[in-house]
Amino acid sequence: MSKMNTLFNRSLLILSILAFVATSCNKSSDDLFGTNAPETELSLKSANLSSSSSSNVIMTQIAPDVAGCGETTEVKFLAGQKIEAGLVSVFNTEDKLFVSVKMNSPWVISQTQVYVGKAALVPANKKGNPQIGQFPVKNSFPMYTNLVTYEFNLDDFEETFMVAFHADVQKLDANGLPVQSETAWADGTQFVASGSWASYFTYTKQECQSCVYETVYFEMFGGQTIPVGNLVVTNDEENLYVTYDGNNGWKFATVQLFVGSLSGLPINKQNTPVPGSFPLKNESTSLRETVSFVIPLNTLPECYIIAAHGEAKLADANGNIIQSETSWSFGTQFPNTNRWGWYSSYCTQICEQ
Repeated sequence: MSKMNTLFNRSLLILSILAFVATSCNKSSDDLFGTNAPETELSLKSANLSSSSSSNVIMTQIAPDVAGCGETTEVKFLAGQKIEAGLVSVFNTEDKLFVSVKMNSPWVISQTQVYVGKAALVPANKKGNPQIGQFPVKNSFPMYTNLVTYEFNLDDFEETFMVAFHADVQKLDANGLPVQSETAWADGTQFVASGSWASYFTYTKQECQSCVYETVYFEMFGGQTIPVGNLVVTNDEENLYVTYDGNNGWKFATVQLFVGSLSGLPINKQNTPVPGSFPLKNESTSLRETVSFVIPLNTLPECYIIAAHGEAKLADANGNIIQSETSWSFGTQFPNTNRWGWYSSYCTQICEQ
């Protein structure tokens, strides 16, 4: 009986030692999924302190419908390290950052884990392997998805930062059933030289260029052959700007302006334009070197004519009128009429960054 008790006690002692060793190993192990709670918690807090992306991020399952600034960064989304299962895209606007992944059929996503921020603060274990379970942005898709977009506030990040995009992906058969499961990473630089093939890439904020609109000059002639100035035309995102600009001493009194389609030009029975019926006019007896009009673009087609008529006058040093002429901006001769005069053609400039 005493021998059995001794054997039992020895067995109990051995089991206790094994349990202690196993517990100690678990506490010191470097787990890819971040089960090392104290170290992981510290890394996650640091990551959250580096940016507020985890609280401000918006997730959608549609592609971004906004134009980005500069160039878009695109990298392969690799499943099982070598399978090109999709494409990860990153771009920014003036105030937002967009990180998207679009899968190649028949690959789909069931879970995502994303880190965007300072490289030094990515949740990682002692060996440098990322702890994807502690990435601040993550989502599950029980019904699968082939497209995910994350929207962040651009001000939450420094000029250049890390993007690490991980996902659980599945390959579906013709019936929509999974036949292969893999982990996937956005292609880039490996976190560690050997071991885990987890990777990341860096993104640098793209500068948003302000739109530059050209100014077009149409020469104005008085009496058909006398240069009296220019018609200066440009536009921005909302308005068309037309300015009569006299030169060489020529100035304008009353001016009449038509902007629109040629078919809408006011004409008489002889097909001669009738400036007095033009919808835009500035009547004055005083002489002005410049006269300007602002026309909302939402009232105009994409391309249109500009018929600019004006009373051009030349005065001497004492202000006495020494010559008066009817003037038009140069361009295309008015059709089907014997009277001289032209219209200029213009298309609204579109902002392209």
